[in-house]
Amino acid sequence: PESAQHIPERMRRILAGEILTFEVEHYHKDGHTFPLEVTASTITVGSEKYFLAFHSDITERKQAEEALRESEKRFRTMIETAHDVVWALDAQGKVTYINQRGAEILGYQIPDLIGESYTLKILEEDLPKVQEAVIQVLQGQPQSVEARIYDSEGKIITLSVNSVPDYKNGIVAGSFNFGSDITER
Repeated sequence: PESAQHIPERMRRILAGEILTFEVEHYHKDGHTFPLEVTASTITVGSEKYFLAFHSDITERKQAEEALRESEKRFRTMIETAHDVVWALDAQGKVTYINQRGAEILGYQIPDLIGESYTLKILEEDLPKVQEAVIQVLQGQPQSVEARIYDSEGKIITLSVNSVPDYKNGIVAGSFNFGSDITER
Protein backbone atom coordinates (compact mmCIF):
# COMPACT_ATOMS: atom_id res chain seq x y z
CA PRO A 1 0.00 0.00 0.00
CA GLU A 2 1.02 3.54 -0.71
CA SER A 3 2.65 5.64 1.97
CA ALA A 4 0.42 8.23 3.62
CA GLN A 5 3.12 10.88 3.14
CA HIS A 6 1.72 11.72 -0.33
CA ILE A 7 -1.73 12.60 0.96
CA PRO A 8 -1.06 16.17 2.23
CA GLU A 9 0.76 17.17 -0.99
CA ARG A 10 -2.01 15.72 -3.16
CA MET A 11 -4.69 17.44 -1.11
CA ARG A 12 -2.85 20.78 -1.41
CA ARG A 13 -2.63 20.39 -5.20
CA ILE A 14 -6.27 19.34 -5.54
CA LEU A 15 -7.47 22.23 -3.36
CA ALA A 16 -5.35 24.56 -5.54
CA GLY A 17 -7.46 23.49 -8.53
CA GLU A 18 -5.48 20.64 -10.09
CA ILE A 19 -7.18 17.50 -11.32
CA LEU A 20 -5.02 14.58 -10.21
CA THR A 21 -5.11 10.97 -11.30
CA PHE A 22 -3.15 8.48 -9.23
CA GLU A 23 -3.15 4.86 -8.16
CA VAL A 24 -3.54 3.55 -4.62
CA GLU A 25 -3.91 0.16 -2.96
CA HIS A 26 -7.35 -0.07 -1.38
CA TYR A 27 -8.28 -2.40 1.46
CA HIS A 28 -11.32 -4.60 0.96
CA LYS A 29 -13.44 -5.35 4.03
CA ASP A 30 -12.13 -8.96 3.99
CA GLY A 31 -8.56 -7.62 4.38
CA HIS A 32 -7.12 -8.10 0.89
CA THR A 33 -5.91 -5.14 -1.12
CA PHE A 34 -6.63 -4.22 -4.71
CA PRO A 35 -5.47 -1.39 -6.96
CA LEU A 36 -7.64 1.66 -7.49
CA GLU A 37 -7.20 4.49 -9.92
CA VAL A 38 -8.41 7.73 -8.39
CA THR A 39 -9.20 10.96 -10.22
CA ALA A 40 -9.71 13.79 -7.77
CA SER A 41 -10.58 17.46 -8.07
CA THR A 42 -12.66 20.13 -6.44
CA ILE A 43 -15.87 21.79 -7.50
CA THR A 44 -17.18 25.10 -6.24
CA VAL A 45 -20.90 25.61 -5.73
CA GLY A 46 -21.69 29.11 -4.62
CA SER A 47 -19.18 29.88 -1.90
CA GLU A 48 -18.65 26.23 -0.98
CA LYS A 49 -15.78 24.11 -2.30
CA TYR A 50 -16.36 20.37 -2.53
CA PHE A 51 -13.90 17.53 -2.98
CA LEU A 52 -14.75 15.18 -5.84
CA ALA A 53 -13.14 11.77 -6.38
CA PHE A 54 -13.85 9.02 -8.88
CA HIS A 55 -12.50 5.54 -8.16
CA SER A 56 -11.99 2.66 -10.57
CA ASP A 57 -10.93 -0.86 -9.67
CA ILE A 58 -7.99 -1.50 -12.01
CA THR A 59 -7.23 -5.06 -10.94
CA GLU A 60 -7.85 -6.50 -14.42
CA ARG A 61 -5.72 -3.81 -16.08
CA LYS A 62 -2.85 -4.46 -13.65
CA GLN A 63 -3.09 -8.21 -14.29
CA ALA A 64 -3.05 -7.60 -18.05
CA GLU A 65 -0.02 -5.29 -17.70
CA GLU A 66 1.83 -7.94 -15.68
CA ALA A 67 0.95 -10.64 -18.23
CA LEU A 68 2.25 -8.38 -21.01
CA ARG A 69 5.51 -7.74 -19.11
CA GLU A 70 6.00 -11.48 -18.65
CA SER A 71 5.23 -12.16 -22.30
CA GLU A 72 7.70 -9.48 -23.41
CA LYS A 73 10.35 -10.93 -21.07
CA ARG A 74 9.87 -14.45 -22.53
CA PHE A 75 9.96 -13.08 -26.09
CA ARG A 76 13.13 -11.07 -25.42
CA THR A 77 14.81 -14.11 -23.85
CA MET A 78 13.86 -16.24 -26.85
CA ILE A 79 15.18 -13.69 -29.37
CA GLU A 80 18.35 -12.90 -27.43
CA THR A 81 19.29 -16.58 -27.07
CA ALA A 82 18.41 -17.56 -30.65
CA HIS A 83 21.22 -19.11 -32.68
CA ASP A 84 20.24 -16.99 -35.70
CA VAL A 85 20.62 -13.34 -36.61
CA VAL A 86 17.45 -11.48 -35.62
CA TRP A 87 17.03 -7.82 -36.54
CA ALA A 88 14.42 -5.16 -37.18
CA LEU A 89 14.41 -2.42 -39.79
CA ASP A 90 12.39 0.77 -39.94
CA ALA A 91 10.58 1.85 -43.13
CA GLN A 92 13.76 3.61 -44.32
CA GLY A 93 15.79 0.41 -44.07
CA LYS A 94 17.73 1.42 -40.97
CA VAL A 95 18.55 -1.20 -38.33
CA THR A 96 16.53 -0.51 -35.17
CA TYR A 97 17.36 -3.76 -33.37
CA ILE A 98 19.77 -6.67 -33.66
CA ASN A 99 20.24 -9.53 -31.22
CA GLN A 100 23.59 -10.30 -29.60
CA ARG A 101 24.11 -13.43 -31.69
CA GLY A 102 23.61 -11.41 -34.86
CA ALA A 103 26.24 -8.90 -33.81
CA GLU A 104 28.62 -11.77 -32.98
CA ILE A 105 28.12 -13.49 -36.36
CA LEU A 106 28.78 -10.19 -38.13
CA GLY A 107 31.73 -9.36 -35.86
CA TYR A 108 30.36 -6.02 -34.64
CA GLN A 109 29.11 -4.51 -31.41
CA ILE A 110 25.34 -3.88 -31.32
CA PRO A 111 25.69 -0.04 -31.13
CA ASP A 112 27.81 -0.13 -34.32
CA LEU A 113 24.87 -1.60 -36.25
CA ILE A 114 21.92 0.38 -34.87
CA GLY A 115 20.92 3.17 -37.25
CA GLU A 116 22.91 1.71 -40.15
CA SER A 117 21.34 0.95 -43.54
CA TYR A 118 20.71 -2.73 -44.22
CA THR A 119 22.45 -2.31 -47.60
CA LEU A 120 25.94 -1.46 -46.29
CA LYS A 121 27.14 -5.03 -45.74
CA ILE A 122 25.41 -6.82 -48.64
CA LEU A 123 27.46 -7.95 -51.63
CA GLU A 124 26.74 -5.73 -54.63
CA GLU A 125 25.57 -8.68 -56.78
CA ASP A 126 22.94 -9.66 -54.17
CA LEU A 127 21.69 -6.14 -53.48
CA PRO A 128 18.97 -5.98 -56.19
CA LYS A 129 17.18 -9.14 -54.99
CA VAL A 130 17.43 -8.02 -51.35
CA GLN A 131 16.09 -4.56 -52.20
CA GLU A 132 13.16 -6.14 -54.05
CA ALA A 133 12.42 -8.34 -51.03
CA VAL A 134 12.51 -5.30 -48.71
CA ILE A 135 10.07 -3.43 -50.99
CA GLN A 136 7.71 -6.42 -50.96
CA VAL A 137 7.87 -6.68 -47.15
CA LEU A 138 7.15 -2.95 -46.81
CA GLN A 139 4.08 -3.59 -48.99
CA GLY A 140 2.93 -6.19 -46.46
CA GLN A 141 4.18 -9.38 -48.10
CA PRO A 142 6.51 -11.72 -46.14
CA GLN A 143 9.64 -12.67 -48.06
CA SER A 144 12.45 -15.23 -48.07
CA VAL A 145 15.80 -14.60 -49.71
CA GLU A 146 19.38 -15.79 -49.56
CA ALA A 147 21.99 -13.06 -49.42
CA ARG A 148 25.71 -12.79 -49.00
CA ILE A 149 27.07 -10.20 -46.59
CA TYR A 150 30.45 -9.07 -45.38
CA ASP A 151 31.36 -9.46 -41.73
CA SER A 152 33.62 -6.96 -39.95
CA GLU A 153 36.75 -8.66 -41.32
CA GLY A 154 35.53 -8.74 -44.92
CA LYS A 155 34.69 -12.46 -44.84
CA ILE A 156 31.56 -13.42 -46.82
CA ILE A 157 28.68 -14.96 -44.88
CA THR A 158 25.58 -16.38 -46.58
CA LEU A 159 22.29 -15.88 -44.78
CA SER A 160 18.92 -17.46 -45.49
CA VAL A 161 16.58 -14.65 -44.47
CA ASN A 162 12.87 -14.66 -43.68
CA SER A 163 11.31 -11.21 -43.35
CA VAL A 164 7.85 -10.20 -42.18
CA PRO A 165 6.19 -6.78 -41.99
CA ASP A 166 6.20 -4.88 -38.69
CA TYR A 167 2.80 -3.23 -38.36
CA LYS A 168 2.11 -0.18 -36.19
CA ASN A 169 -1.43 1.16 -36.11
CA GLY A 170 -2.31 -0.96 -39.14
CA ILE A 171 0.52 0.46 -41.28
CA VAL A 172 3.77 -1.31 -42.22
CA ALA A 173 6.44 0.56 -40.25
CA GLY A 174 9.37 -1.73 -41.01
CA SER A 175 10.27 -5.39 -40.85
CA PHE A 176 11.33 -8.21 -38.57
CA ASN A 177 14.06 -10.37 -40.06
CA PHE A 178 15.44 -13.79 -39.15
CA GLY A 179 18.64 -14.95 -40.79
CA SER A 180 20.26 -18.37 -40.57
CA ASP A 181 23.96 -18.60 -41.36
CA ILE A 182 24.14 -21.15 -44.19
CA THR A 183 27.71 -20.35 -45.25
CA GLU A 184 28.91 -23.91 -44.57
CA ARG A 185 26.05 -25.37 -46.61
